[in-house]
Amino acid sequence: MSDREISLAILEELRALRRERPKSSKPTARDLGLISNEDFCEALKISRWTAATLRKTDKLRYCKLGGRIYYKLSDVEEMIQKHFPRT
Repeated sequence: MSDREISLAILEELRALRRERPKSSKPTARDLGLISNEDFCEALKISRWTAATLRKTDKLRYCKLGGRIYYKLSDVEEMIQKHFPRT
């Protein structure tokens, strides 16, 4: 699988996560366009330590809510497009 195919597959998986919205009265992280660290690592098939390195090296912005780490889906897509450019 080429780098382009991998980045396209990752972007599609992230878009699918964005479309999945639980039905509740309170807005969820996904409703706000956020993805949890756990979902991020699972979608990209990376370890928590790799995600921590991306945060530490300022390659990916994040926020902490209630002690949990979240990423804006738009920031994740931007990071993927920047580091895995389509050729």
